[in-house]
Amino acid sequence: ALEGRFPRVSNVVDAANLASLESLLPISLLDVDRVGSESFGVRWGRAGERYIFNRSGQDLDLQDLLLTASLPGDIPCGSPVKDSQATKVVSDSRRILGIVYAPFEMADLARGAAERLARFFETEGIRTLSGSSPE
Repeated sequence: ALEGRFPRVSNVVDAANLASLESLLPISLLDVDRVGSESFGVRWGRAGERYIFNRSGQDLDLQDLLLTASLPGDIPCGSPVKDSQATKVVSDSRRILGIVYAPFEMADLARGAAERLARFFETEGIRTLSGSSPE
């Protein structure tokens, strides 16, 4: 980004990347329909948990990594490092969940990053639902 060569992906992903870059906080974007759930939890990864994060089949070891899991199945689908390939936003994604990861002490910064992302979505005609947890 400092060299002006920040890769463009799509409007939605680019907006999340910009909000992440500005806040210096990681952001996950998950396709709610591809996840197959509207309920999520954030927890630490367990021993042996992994998921594929790109098209070439590379996987991410999730043990001791903060992650987002779909509920009720408790299936990992996103993390501050890489999101699961199976649940990533694609060109025809319609319902997207954005998660800003931050320690409690940085809740205001995280809220600001989420609001920045929501404002971009609204200018693009993407309806947003607000909901946040400082935990």
